[in-house]
Amino acid sequence: MVSLVKWIIGLLLAFLSQIINAQEITGIWNGAIKVQGTELPVIFKIKKEGDTYISTLKSPKQSDQQQFLSNVKTLILAIGRGEDYQVIPDLNLTRIESILKKSGNKDVTINEIEGLNHLFQMVKTGSAS
Repeated sequence: MVSLVKWIIGLLLAFLSQIINAQEITGIWNGAIKVQGTELPVIFKIKKEGDTYISTLKSPKQSDQQQFLSNVKTLILAIGRGEDYQVIPDLNLTRIESILKKSGNKDVTINEIEGLNHLFQMVKTGSAS
């Protein structure tokens, strides 16, 4: 009987230590990743929806379209997908075209293809489900 009580107390202490030591993992973390000798700033975000954790990893430098596109002086073909909620074609294609033309690039073709998602798969809606 004494060993059973010790076993139950040990199990209870192990369980409580997990609760006490558990850390909240949701939130936003800023950092940097070294890539080929260059530091790329990153933002890592974790959120909880119900019993599921959802995470994203983004870099502010990767979304600075103007910085990169204004230096492009070659033929450009930008294709957007009409059924996409993750990369909105109206906003992105219009911005890409505007940046390229303001920087003097005259050889720009912009096309939006209906019925495709951002992976260029045929879909009926842009919904994730």
